[in-house]
Amino acid sequence: MKFPALKMRWCLVILATVIAWSASAQTEAYDPRTYVIESEIRSLHGKINTILEPNQAPISMAEMRRIVISSVLSALAEKCKVPWATQIYLPMMAYFRHSKKLTERQMTLLGMLHGAKQGYVLGDLPAGPCPPLIRDQITRAMSKQN
Repeated sequence: MKFPALKMRWCLVILATVIAWSASAQTEAYDPRTYVIESEIRSLHGKINTILEPNQAPISMAEMRRIVISSVLSALAEKCKVPWATQIYLPMMAYFRHSKKLTERQMTLLGMLHGAKQGYVLGDLPAGPCPPLIRDQITRAMSKQN
């Protein structure tokens, strides 16, 4: 089973491009690049690997980036009322369970990390409904993911 890393990155690029074109203050808050910060990814990578397995890092830096991107995209989709679990969260978890062979405890921590980042992003998004343009772009980007 392969984690769709390129599809996730493509989804992020599509959303960021469309949001940049729309360029209103409200839609800028929906730019996924706002929430994918390299220093944060490095910090999370170090912390989660220390918790999971201090002597052997089970999650690479690239995989941590994918986890953060998955969390951000899940938050944007949740805000816009676009179903995301079967296209983002479950494939990510299946990858780590089957390909990386993480233990139940490690899977729980991974799920908590995804949920915490998703919650943080949701809390940062503007109040009120998701703009229709953003919702349409998220829906289209996610349909290209499968």
